[in-house]
Amino acid sequence: TESSGINAEYLENKDGHEILHLHYEELTLRKEEGVRKINSFLGYPDLDKDQMEGVVRATTLDYDNLRSYQVGKPGKGVEMMTKGQRERFDERSRKEFEEFEGVPESYFSDDLYVGQMNR
Repeated sequence: TESSGINAEYLENKDGHEILHLHYEELTLRKEEGVRKINSFLGYPDLDKDQMEGVVRATTLDYDNLRSYQVGKPGKGVEMMTKGQRERFDERSRKEFEEFEGVPESYFSDDLYVGQMNR
């Protein structure tokens, strides 16, 4: 069967690359399982209990840390990306959304990035 969607070429893996497939839950709800899977894939030795606790602690954001990252805050793109980076991102997004109807051109403009900062 033919794969469809934006990840079809990746999923077909015609070049036979070694690919590690992780689920979001393995990195959030079952973090130790995810770390073990990554470690094994990279060929590293198993972590002892203290090492694993250190990795889990270092990769877990508490509420105060999460707030400092301001994840998902509208308008953040204009602060975090250069104009050139935003243009490349928007161009890639245009290509990815070609098959969907109704995505307005205004979605791909600096006015969106800057306008959201004033809301």
